[in-house]
Amino acid sequence: MGRIRSLALSDPLPMCRWHIAMLLGNTAVKADDADAHVAILFQMLDDESPLVVGWAIASLAILGEKFSSRRPEIVRRLQALPGKSKAIEARRRKALKTLRGIG
Repeated sequence: MGRIRSLALSDPLPMCRWHIAMLLGNTAVKADDADAHVAILFQMLDDESPLVVGWAIASLAILGEKFSSRRPEIVRRLQALPGKSKAIEARRRKALKTLRGIG
């Protein structure tokens, strides 16, 4: 998984990065995995591709639901995320509603 995490930030193809963002949200099975995945996904929120950012948000929401100890930090980071596009803003709002238990 270490190689995949390193490609998450360095692969030149946005399509590869957003697929990695998808994987990171769905492959954490223990808290140590979640910690590493959340750290990478936080960095992916700064990606230039809106699709990468969107999938990073979705995966953070999955991890926040699965690992409640990570939820407050994820909520804070998503609240502070600038709205780069309408699509990202919509995904961010939906993720926050889900993480707050109102979605």
